[in-house]
Amino acid sequence: MINDCEFLEGAAFVRLVNCGHRVTITSASEIHSSIYLIETDTHQSAVLFKHSKKLKSPWSFTFSSQEDDALKVLHSKHPKYLVFIAFICHKDGICCVSEERLKRVLQSLKAMQAQGLQKGRLNVRRGNGDKGLDMARQEPGKWFGYGFGTSKWLTNAKRDYPDVPTLVVAYQKGEKKKNWDDQPLYLPTLVLPKSKFVFMFNYSDEIEETYNHENAA
Repeated sequence: MINDCEFLEGAAFVRLVNCGHRVTITSASEIHSSIYLIETDTHQSAVLFKHSKKLKSPWSFTFSSQEDDALKVLHSKHPKYLVFIAFICHKDGICCVSEERLKRVLQSLKAMQAQGLQKGRLNVRRGNGDKGLDMARQEPGKWFGYGFGTSKWLTNAKRDYPDVPTLVVAYQKGEKKKNWDDQPLYLPTLVLPKSKFVFMFNYSDEIEETYNHENAA
């Protein structure tokens, strides 16, 4: 009988083998039962799958000390592999994040807690039929108005949740005719609480900056 974990990971494997490139998938069960090595002609990656059997959002995920230890062993055995964490949200979808970017997010959360913010909201926008939005790509520094979001999304967040930060994530089709790379992607816009501070996000490799909103001119 196929168990739930096998079923959910199988859905992720289907996405991988349909990526348009030759893919080799090898289980790294000697490190962890949910870690796999993924190789193409140009890349070597490792993925740790995290599952949620919850039917609807919000989906919550936790990391165990065993998983942390497994990632350390993974780095020691395969130092050249890029490491990703794949969050499988039951049948709704899969969110794959690089380990490096996840660490940045966790560091940001610690900074938020130090400023007295214990909660936050995530609002994901996917367009009609979950097919993605059609926003055109701009160069960093040339996004004006409401950034990656719309005025309604941001105004509603400020009005209904004034005391917590809201991260609005817009799923874009990423088509070449809109100056993207013909790959879908998620674009973030952070809605500030009444005070506190702001995180500046970009999609380059440069380090994100933070500054205190209360002291900003």
